[in-house]
Amino acid sequence: MLFGIIFFVERPMRLKAQRERSSSLLPGLRPENVQALQVGMAGQQELRFERTKTNWMLTSPITYPARTNKINQLLETLSLVQWQGRITPEELKNRPESTEEFGFSRPQFSLILSEGKYKRHLDFGTNTYFGDQVFAKLVGGEGIYILDSQILKVLPKNPDDWRDTTLLPPELISRGNLIRVRAGTRGLDLSYDSTNELWRLSWPFPARADQEKTESLRKSLALTQIEQFVMDDPAADLQPFGLQPPELEISFLQGTNPLAKLDIGRSSTNSPQLVYARVVNRPSVYLIPREQTEQWKGPPNEFRDRHLLNIAPSEMDRIDFKGEQTFSAIRNTNGVWKLNPQGWIGDPEAMTDLTLHLANIEVEFERTVVTDFSAYGLSNALMEVTVHKFSAPTSSVSFQIGTNVGKIFVRRTDDEFINVIKSDDLDQIPFSPQHVRHRAVWNFQSSDVIAIRIFQQGAKRELKRNEKFEWSFAANSQGVINTFALEEALHRVGGLRAVIWHDFNAQDLDKVGIKEVDYAIEFEINRAGAREVLRVDFGGFSRINPLAVVTVNGEKRLFEFPIDLFRNILLKDLTIEPGRDLRLPKIAW
Repeated sequence: MLFGIIFFVERPMRLKAQRERSSSLLPGLRPENVQALQVGMAGQQELRFERTKTNWMLTSPITYPARTNKINQLLETLSLVQWQGRITPEELKNRPESTEEFGFSRPQFSLILSEGKYKRHLDFGTNTYFGDQVFAKLVGGEGIYILDSQILKVLPKNPDDWRDTTLLPPELISRGNLIRVRAGTRGLDLSYDSTNELWRLSWPFPARADQEKTESLRKSLALTQIEQFVMDDPAADLQPFGLQPPELEISFLQGTNPLAKLDIGRSSTNSPQLVYARVVNRPSVYLIPREQTEQWKGPPNEFRDRHLLNIAPSEMDRIDFKGEQTFSAIRNTNGVWKLNPQGWIGDPEAMTDLTLHLANIEVEFERTVVTDFSAYGLSNALMEVTVHKFSAPTSSVSFQIGTNVGKIFVRRTDDEFINVIKSDDLDQIPFSPQHVRHRAVWNFQSSDVIAIRIFQQGAKRELKRNEKFEWSFAANSQGVINTFALEEALHRVGGLRAVIWHDFNAQDLDKVGIKEVDYAIEFEINRAGAREVLRVDFGGFSRINPLAVVTVNGEKRLFEFPIDLFRNILLKDLTIEPGRDLRLPKIAW
């Protein structure tokens, strides 16, 4: 019997299909004109879909958003499908059992497309023996068509496959300016300020919100997909799912108008990574990924912004410092920082590091609301820093720094919270304009140097360069000259930059160990006939760098000399006893 069907029915139809010209199955079908679609699947309840202004909705047996892209893809495919073979009515006259024979008594799929008053009814019967084709029939039409079975792949096999798996409409989430979260007796409200385009914690206490976390969680919910439709009974008992009452409630509002509300229940017994969920005013209970909602259960402090400032480095145009010294760093239109009232130029690298540091200071929360600041060393603060944005003057932020019981406390003047910062954070905030002053000590080319004088422990060594640019020792000096190493040392020292400048009085030379160390270098420079002598005197160690004193424009300045340059160049090539380490005292400065 099977051989007969293949040889006497399918084989002739294949040969005939090769001779016939392919034709459109649904001529004139335009997907955009289809307003309704009915889908019947073998052994399943019939589904009905209707087109709205923006998408497709499942309207029977329940009302629920449909997978619009799936339906549009199906309609587009149907509008383009060509039949590959056809059994004519004449050929079917002698086949009284053709309805059963070709699978139309119980079709795989049945589609009814409504285009206004005009309807097309298409049934899909069985696949051909080889499985690469399927029989199809237009109800009310004549004959049976043979189609490429690939068309079945655009027909979802399960009723739930036709339903939109988006948990919450992204457009509603994006419209919300208030997020209300409740988890048992705990909860929080997040409010969006459209003026400065920032989220704030508005309940149980007002505070700046973590913008990155809030946006990330919102976007995560907007992208969350339903893993499984569990049930669709609006009158069902929700308690077994942990939804009566829910373990977590997340509401999106626009002002006082509710937009969407999501209830989260317990985890699935069989799949602990999934939790039961329900969107209020929808009849369904779903399973969704647990990780998508877990962070919403955190306490309010986990939603607070830990950054001391919410101003980007590029937006900082003026920084005021008020402590033992009062000064300001102001960035001009050319990006150059100027220190006032001293009139000094700020160091580009130091100011870049400072603005980056200020923008990235993160605090530990100490107290939520404080009225007495004396216990935190803030009644008479060590320093107050104000960061300005010229582009938005009202967005300036001030914070105070205090210390007590071994902790460093900070408080923004626009709130009442007390927070803690690390000692490393305090170390990088300048208490003197010297700390961010331009760090170039001097600048010369190695070829500008005509003499070098080294003073060490009461001894002196002098090197001179002749007209042929050759180095030799002056009278009463001796040793071995490594010209290559000497030129490299001059090259490195010629672009000397301070690690940091320090406040200093010329009377304090003894305090920094200058006399005790008794090590200095002079560079005699000749630039186009203009001669000058540059001298650096070394003192003790401050932290990891040696202290040094130079005279610039008649002013003695104290700075930290780069330790790598000191050890790898000066001690090797610019001492009286090369390679011998100097015993520098520790200086607390």
